[in-house]
Amino acid sequence: MPAGITNVEILVAGNGFQQQVSVIVEGIAGCGELLPPRVDQRGRRFQIELLVREPVFVQCLRPIEFRETIPLGTLRPGFYQVRINDEIRRFRV
Repeated sequence: MPAGITNVEILVAGNGFQQQVSVIVEGIAGCGELLPPRVDQRGRRFQIELLVREPVFVQCLRPIEFRETIPLGTLRPGFYQVRINDEIRRFRV
């Protein structure tokens, strides 16, 4: 099941020709376990899938919030797009 995304922040660090880029994602995992993110890059587009494994037969009294930092790697200058579940952000390096 997709994790609920409440906030996405793009972090660009360093200077020069290539810079380190990470995505900081905040959201709600319900009462389940947040699974490791799956990252797929095709050119200047990134697809990140954040899924939750929901427990069976457990009553959820308080949803679990999360904050996950996902490194995209060292990127060259240019315009990029990242899609996290159904959220899309565009950024420039």
